[in-house]
Amino acid sequence: MSLVGLVVRRVVGGFRRWLSEARSYGELDDDRRHLFWKKLQVAAFLALMPLFVALGAVSRAVGKR
Repeated sequence: MSLVGLVVRRVVGGFRRWLSEARSYGELDDDRRHLFWKKLQVAAFLALMPLFVALGAVSRAVGKR
């Protein structure tokens, strides 16, 4: 299997585990809930980071007239 395939499998597997934890959130102990929220924060940051980088680049380009 190629490297890309392995990375995709790992990401999809992690996403499935995260969804499983989200479904059983009420049954998680305090430590697992803490890890769940940390994973959610990291995922949100990684999802929004390209948007902020693009906005920064546009802002910088517009500001240098």
